[in-house]
Amino acid sequence: MEPVSDTSLHETCFYGSEREIISLLDAGEDVNRYNEDGFTPLHIAVQRPDHLACSVTNLLVGRGADVNAITLGEGETCLHLLARLIETRQAADVALTLLLLKADSSLRDRKLRTAYDYAISKDKGALADIICPDVRANSRPDTADLEDMKKNASAANLGDKLTRAVITGNKEDTNAYIQSGANPDFINENGAGAIHYAVTHCPTDRIDFITILLEGGADVNLRDHEDDTALNLAIKMHKSRPMEETEAIVNKLLHLGANKAIKDIDGRDAADVAKQRKLLNILELLSPPTSPVRQESPVKTETPNPPKTPAKTKTPSPPKTPAKTKTPSPPETPVKHKTPIPPTPAPKTPVLEDTIDEIENVRPWGKDPNIRNDEGRCPIHEILEDKSFNEDKIISLLPLLIEDGADVDATVTTSGDTALHMATSRGMVNVVRKLLDLGANESIENKLVKMPYDVSIDNGFDEIAEVLKNRMVVRGKWQKATKKAKNCVIL
Repeated sequence: MEPVSDTSLHETCFYGSEREIISLLDAGEDVNRYNEDGFTPLHIAVQRPDHLACSVTNLLVGRGADVNAITLGEGETCLHLLARLIETRQAADVALTLLLLKADSSLRDRKLRTAYDYAISKDKGALADIICPDVRANSRPDTADLEDMKKNASAANLGDKLTRAVITGNKEDTNAYIQSGANPDFINENGAGAIHYAVTHCPTDRIDFITILLEGGADVNLRDHEDDTALNLAIKMHKSRPMEETEAIVNKLLHLGANKAIKDIDGRDAADVAKQRKLLNILELLSPPTSPVRQESPVKTETPNPPKTPAKTKTPSPPKTPAKTKTPSPPETPVKHKTPIPPTPAPKTPVLEDTIDEIENVRPWGKDPNIRNDEGRCPIHEILEDKSFNEDKIISLLPLLIEDGADVDATVTTSGDTALHMATSRGMVNVVRKLLDLGANESIENKLVKMPYDVSIDNGFDEIAEVLKNRMVVRGKWQKATKKAKNCVIL
């Protein structure tokens, strides 16, 4: 078949709707015709960047497209193209669709490479397992296994796509993914759901996205990896948007059933967060509507005049002048005796002993200070997670861990947070200073692409923000001086 310039079918398979594709096929377009680049419509369809890639693939094969057709240039199948070109998580879903349609993963291109070879070379282990779990035995999973794999992958992919649609502010895709069966409570690899991103990352119309998600079955009280709900996050993000919008979001969430009593990982509920940031309007929204009724009853009981008159007559007689003169004299002497005794040296030794015991409790898995637990946290993270430790305890524990070989910049597997991120998010300014003194890098970004400084700004911790900003300035000057010194030439 002679290649032709891009036909409307090729273009529609990449940009258009299923209805438009069906119309072109009904009008006589050849489903297996090559364009001038050597691609069939199916080769184009599998590369679609949207959620319709799988359904269009099914449509074309159902209308006679050759699932194992090769490109005229490199001799690649659709599986080759997915493994070599597509970087999104959607590639796995499309690959499963092709395999269910009897795509042959053992075919080789003109370089004698299989799709599996490309997946391995591109470090796409999950895709490689799907394309050919046991390539050496030339075996593929049976249809039932593929159906299970597709079901699981589709659920994760749809949930991830829904989250991305919310983050980018795409209402059309958000509605489409929900209608396609996406789980609105899907928690992604960063430990957050779409409802959280609607509050923190959605660029516009946040209330609309919150409404869409909740009408689609999302849990308004869904918690993220730090036990924050959308309500708590809306209050914590108040500095990143106009206060009127924050109030509107909080009011909407409360109206939709948000539980204001849920506490975050630091034990703070919505009111605690608002008090910490002195957000009086938010506190008013959070206050119970029954509070004014309770204030009226005690006022009525205190109003009668009779009890007030005897109180006034009794009050002048009890207070005696000698009683007042005697009370100051006795406490002066013990205070003078107690003050010269230094309180600081005494607790130092027991604190050190307690610290050694505590560090063993924090690290029950052995002597490796960098070993991770099942949640992907190291001992340095566990110290900051332990609610029984106050700032002084944490500050005393940190040097011992570092001396023992702990990595001060170790990150939590799920969130990418360092100890500095965690201390910052909890408002522990003294712990932040201590970590910086121990060499913590303040410029590391977590999986939300936020440095500790960004976290401090988001949470309204101005003092911590100033500390981190000053450290970044100092580091910048030092690096500039180092670079200048390296460029100096001794004559």
